[in-house]
Amino acid sequence: LENLSIVFLVRDPLENMKSFLSRNKDFFLDNSSPAAKANILNLDSKHLSKGELYLWSWAETFLRYQKLSKTKKIKKSIVFYSEDLQFPAKVSELLNSLEVEHKKIKKIKKINTNEQLGIKKTIVDIKDIILLKEFIMKIPKKHNLLINKLELSLNKNKKKYDII
Repeated sequence: LENLSIVFLVRDPLENMKSFLSRNKDFFLDNSSPAAKANILNLDSKHLSKGELYLWSWAETFLRYQKLSKTKKIKKSIVFYSEDLQFPAKVSELLNSLEVEHKKIKKIKKINTNEQLGIKKTIVDIKDIILLKEFIMKIPKKHNLLINKLELSLNKNKKKYDII
């Protein structure tokens, strides 16, 4: 395949982690070990909490997107944030930039699938913010763009939940 366009649909890493934790899933049923040689971000899973495993998965996905987007076969790579799915103009802009024909986009109602499944709503708390801060310290400095993205989440969630 040549001349591909890719979209990286990004959810806030803390909200993503919290959502998976609320579902009480076995991380290793759907994910490889953070210590696997094929990974870009190799971490010893024995030293990661359950929440950090999901943060690692988010981080590994981010790093793989970065790597893939730099290959010669990719003509266009776009980061799109999940919170922007509720704004028709932003979804339309994304589709237009990908040269995808589409009808007028209607407003998409934001839903919490955890709540629909009878699981508690995804709400980040102070413990999650502390966990992210500790996880960032485990990431090698060479992954500075990843660290910056995670720090943006850290600061956004501190502000959003009025935590200093």
